[in-house]
Amino acid sequence: MLLALSLLAFQIAASPASPPSPANWAERLDAVTTILETRHPDFAARIGRREYAIEADRLRRDLPGLDDAHALVRLMQLVANLHDGHTQLEPTDSAFARWYPVRFYAFPSGLYITAIDRAHRELVGRRVVRIGRLSAEEALARAETVMGADNEWGTRENLFALSSATLLRGLDVTDSSDTLRLEVETPAGPLRAMLGAIRTGDASFDGRFRGEMFPPFRGGSVDWVTAFGGRAPLDYRKADAALPLHLRYRFYFFTAPLPGANALYAQINFMQEDDTLRFADFTDSLFARLDRHPVARLILDLRYNSGGNGALVPRFERALITRGASHPWGQIYILTGRKTFSAAILLAGGILEAVPDAMVVGEPSGAGLNHFGDPMSFEIPGGLRLNVSTIWHQGAKSDDVRPWIPVNLPVAMDAADYFAGRDPALELVTSAAETRAVEAIAEGGDATAAARTLTERLRRCAGLAWCQPSSEARLNELGYRVLRGGEAARAVAIFALNTAAYPGSWNAWDSEGEALARAGRTADAVAAYRRSLALNPGNEGARTFLRAHAAPAPMSSGR
Repeated sequence: MLLALSLLAFQIAASPASPPSPANWAERLDAVTTILETRHPDFAARIGRREYAIEADRLRRDLPGLDDAHALVRLMQLVANLHDGHTQLEPTDSAFARWYPVRFYAFPSGLYITAIDRAHRELVGRRVVRIGRLSAEEALARAETVMGADNEWGTRENLFALSSATLLRGLDVTDSSDTLRLEVETPAGPLRAMLGAIRTGDASFDGRFRGEMFPPFRGGSVDWVTAFGGRAPLDYRKADAALPLHLRYRFYFFTAPLPGANALYAQINFMQEDDTLRFADFTDSLFARLDRHPVARLILDLRYNSGGNGALVPRFERALITRGASHPWGQIYILTGRKTFSAAILLAGGILEAVPDAMVVGEPSGAGLNHFGDPMSFEIPGGLRLNVSTIWHQGAKSDDVRPWIPVNLPVAMDAADYFAGRDPALELVTSAAETRAVEAIAEGGDATAAARTLTERLRRCAGLAWCQPSSEARLNELGYRVLRGGEAARAVAIFALNTAAYPGSWNAWDSEGEALARAGRTADAVAAYRRSLALNPGNEGARTFLRAHAAPAPMSSGR
């Protein structure tokens, strides 16, 4: 049976595309389901097979009443509901290749235009108020439903539906595939404009791998303009010292010394290379430079890296590992954001594996250390392409279900910063503020400074599920290393950092209890073990200690 299904999937991939026709949408739905079932490691892992089957059946019943635009949107939404950023359905037939020449970006303060055709240059950098029939917020919410992502930040990166004439009509944002009404906010009041759709010959979303200053589609003869001095998109692939550092050279990778901050900045935008720009050469050059000129801060900017070739990662990781304790840097910072995805996640994971106290700074990545990846593409008859994950990457413990790499120092870039050329994350890690890892400060012997820093990090992380001020495992390991060295009082201070950061961890309280007991603070140890046992009634070590050292609980004097 498996062989037959695999052959069917091959036949689907190899079949020539046919013109879109409403009558064929049920066949496309069957093709999509067959490929997902036979090629994905566990396609319904995040929603359940029953939920997928219910949604697929509902779509099948609705298809006879849907036109092409609405059927396409519904089928894309079915795949997007799998919440796998590598598994995407996209149109490829030229009949769907109608685009509006505008690129949108969702900042925390709203939806903005980061690139547009030069004829409408007065709109670039403006906050969008309305798109078609809807408010910008309503249109954004609908656009987010058609492209799958591992988390909500990855969803915010995939807003290409807002520029697709076909998808906007299928989402009922517009009534037409020819024109798009926009309203933006200006100091003088609302500004309205009408954009005409253009045909590009390419309906795919390949433009998603490029930066926010590039078109959301490929092809077309549009004269584009961006917010920085009227530059065109390709101007950002030239080294331009007049631009802010994070915008200076959005090509493969580059380095820049920051002598005023005793730092070296390296921006890695693609895990790709060509004959003239090899990642191995970049890696060797970067670390040779560090060896010659050690720095207090090594800043690795992965915020604009949507992935590429994961096979390039091990060389970089080995370069970190081989330098070990004699490394030529004081603190490593990894800058992440919603575009950090795929092979960039593997790179970040490799850095954290080699340097556990590296600081993750910025905003959540587009996926977690454990994620599906390595997609294959299958052509669906009727002008569609299905990209399907084929591998489960496990870069953390198997029970780590977090769909992002935890951020140690949360720093958001909002529209006001972006359009003013400011970079809050880079400014923070190059400032005089204490931005070293809590673990590194504690390991240096200054428990008071570590506690003060942790308190500030906890304040920054308050209410942010994706923010982790320190590493519980790393602090626990450090505490035991110190305890084994005979420094019980210092170990207590380190374990106290962990219980402050992770008060709901039974293991953190258990470790603190052990250190307190070794330090001769039996009453405090009893309190710590009681906390641990309350969190984990199966903690037999705590129960044994309490039997031996805790006074019986006082009896009730009630009648």
